[in-house]
Amino acid sequence: MGLKPLERKTLREKVVEAIKAFIVENDLQPGGRLPTEHELAERLSVGRSSVREALKSLEMIGVVESRPKIGCVVKSVNMSLLSEHISFGVQVRRATMAELLEAREFLEANIIPLMVQKADPVMFEEMAEGLKMMEDVVAGKGDRREADEKFHMALFKGAHNSVLQSFNEVIEGFFVRLRKEYAARVPGNQEWLDDHRAIYDALKKRDAVLAQALMRAHLNRYADYGVISRT
Repeated sequence: MGLKPLERKTLREKVVEAIKAFIVENDLQPGGRLPTEHELAERLSVGRSSVREALKSLEMIGVVESRPKIGCVVKSVNMSLLSEHISFGVQVRRATMAELLEAREFLEANIIPLMVQKADPVMFEEMAEGLKMMEDVVAGKGDRREADEKFHMALFKGAHNSVLQSFNEVIEGFFVRLRKEYAARVPGNQEWLDDHRAIYDALKKRDAVLAQALMRAHLNRYADYGVISRT
């Protein structure tokens, strides 16, 4: 096995990693108080300026926050911030609509067997709420993108996987652009509603194979409406 270059990290980056490890190892929950700058500096054998820089970095990415008279505490993770960052990164890299659709199809089709295995009444209630919102859209009221998001987000919640649930908002962030394009170009709503009803019925019957096929067919309508190119 050949030698690999050693990873070079600044002192600030090492302190950031040490603080994150401290949070995890001590199971600090949102609101949990971190040691003071002085205490962290002593424990890590670094200067307080390095600790201060590390805490500022963690605060910028939403891991911790500084509270008056309390100090630095663990912050509730805001996944929407990460979602916005990823969505922006996708735009900067000029990902094609076809690539976005390919990613979405892979995620949503492959989560279905897990969802069927673990699904509960609450998940179906949320999907039914999404369908009701879609019916309202067909009737000329309501927001199409909001209804679509409600239905599809229930898929990830229904898998009952804490990791997938944590990334739920992030995953949705990938498809903001796709939904905007789709909603702008689709000539009608009834076909869209019928697709989702069929997927819902297949899931209720615990037919993962049929639900996957219906989901792929539904997403492939993006090409039918010219949102993406088949070539």
